[in-house]
Order: sequence, then C-alpha cells, then structure tokens
Amino acid sequence: VLWDERFFPRLWCMYEIAVARSAGIPIRILPMRMYVLVAMTQVYGCVAAVGQLLGDTYVTHGWSGWQRDVVDCVITIVPLFAVQAYVGRIVSMMLSRIQEQVDIFDVRSAEVSVESDRGLIYASIMEMFDGSLEKFNGDVQASLRQLATRSFSGQRAVLPYWGVLWQSLSAIPFWLSQLSSRDFRGHPLSDLPLSVRVRECAGFVYLVFVGYPLFLAAAMELGRRSARSARPAGVSAALAYVSVGALISALFVS
Repeated sequence: VLWDERFFPRLWCMYEIAVARSAGIPIRILPMRMYVLVAMTQVYGCVAAVGQLLGDTYVTHGWSGWQRDVVDCVITIVPLFAVQAYVGRIVSMMLSRIQEQVDIFDVRSAEVSVESDRGLIYASIMEMFDGSLEKFNGDVQASLRQLATRSFSGQRAVLPYWGVLWQSLSAIPFWLSQLSSRDFRGHPLSDLPLSVRVRECAGFVYLVFVGYPLFLAAAMELGRRSARSARPAGVSAALAYVSVGALISALFVS
C-alpha cells in the first residue's frame, strides 16, 4: 500500500484492502513521502560530501587542521544532522497520522467519485466479511494498526535500520575517498603494516554500519522530541532542528 493522506478516505482503496485481507494477501504500508525524505537526505549528503572535498582542495587548503574541521562541521555536518532531525519529525507525524486514520476508520464514511459504485462495493465487501461492514471495520482497525507500525518502523526508532542505511549510502564514496587519501604521518594507507590497515578498514566498516547510522537515528529521535510542540516548518521548530544538528555534530566529530 502506497499510503498518503487520501488513501484511507477513498472507498476503492478500501476495497483493495478488503480483497487483500479476504484472500490472505500480506499487506505492507509504505508512506510515499517517507521515501521522498530518504532520497532528499541522500541527495543532500552527496552534495555536502562533494562540497567538502572541493572546499578542502580549493578553499581551506593550507588552513590549520582545527580551522578546516570547524568549517567542515558548520557548513556540512551540522546542516546534515539538522535535516535528519526534520526528517525524524515528519516521519513521526506520518506514523501518527496513519494510526489516527486506522483508529477512526469506517468504510461507510469513505468517499467515492461515482456514488452508484458505493452499493456495489459494499455488497462485495459484505460478501467477503460474512455480510457485515462492521466486521470489515473491526478487521481493519485490529490488523492494520499493527501492520502500519511494523511496516513503518518495526522498532522503537523513527526509521528502521535498513532505512537509515539507505540514507547513509551517499556518504560511503566520500568516506572511501577520505580513507584512501588519508595521510598517516607522511605515509598513505597502502604503505602501512597489515595490522594497521586492518584496523583502519575495520574502523571504516564500523563507521558505515554502526556509528553513522546511530548518529542519524539519534538526530531523528531528538528532532521528533524537540519539535513535538511546534509546527514542522515554524521558526521554533527550525531552531530545534539546528540545535539538534549542532549537538549531534559535536558528538559525531569528537
């Protein structure tokens, strides 16, 4: 199910749910906007990584290490985690909206473009659910509430682990470039002893699959909590997102 705000209020969409439930077809709810947000963070991460590489080469080249780190953090890392905080807020709102629509679901209040279709759809649904629209309503409320939560997160985090990994894909080429070009006291990685190379590569794997996803998830969770009482696009919410970005960035680079 590709969910948006208009999915549950549409009668033909509810008929699709009825057919799937009656036939025992597994249902998974996939909010369309969530994947737009994931793609947005991937695009921003890619642009930020390219910008940092170009900046380190042509702008901050020759600066001291701490100056370059501060510029990279302010221009690249803080906005990245601020965007992630915003994503956490929006994803949480979508999950709440799905659960709200399921809780108040009633097929008899669904909308249909051609009113003459309503009777035909009701008759077909009643045939599949022992002659009762109420039974269908109860089935939707009992089953889709759990399905929505499981499909959307399946855990306490705002996004599941695989979703956070998708977000971090754009940063992997940047980290590979950093690892391959890193200067280890005047020597490239390829000239170092095997034990050191293994240690550095293990650190890279940890960063990609554990460290960075953990910080992304933390930014989303803090964004959801800090902006809970504010409008998603309000000034106070924006300040909350930036504050989360600064906090997570400080922890990430430390």
